Amino acid sequence: LVKNHLRLRNRDTCIVIAKDQWIRGNYNVYRGTIGRFHKKLIFRCPMPHKLSEAKYPSTVDEKLSSEVGIYVWMQHQCPDIRIPHLYGF
Repeated sequence: LVKNHLRLRNRDTCIVIAKDQWIRGNYNVYRGTIGRFHKKLIFRCPMPHKLSEAKYPSTVDEKLSSEVGIYVWMQHQCPDIRIPHLYGF
């Protein structure tokens, strides 16, 4: 999944750090990755059980769509504010 979002080829290296090093928030898990970029990247995943996805289907999609919309808006409206680069969603 990470290689797909980063548009890595099959022969490209992508190392996901050990699970005990993942950063965990209230609603997301952040998995560090290293790829052809020669820098550390973060792969952010919402946790469906924290968003009541089973009871309210599409909650995860709604959360991601809202966050992506905010990223795009900020990139256009507030270019002086530094935000993480969004590679995919």
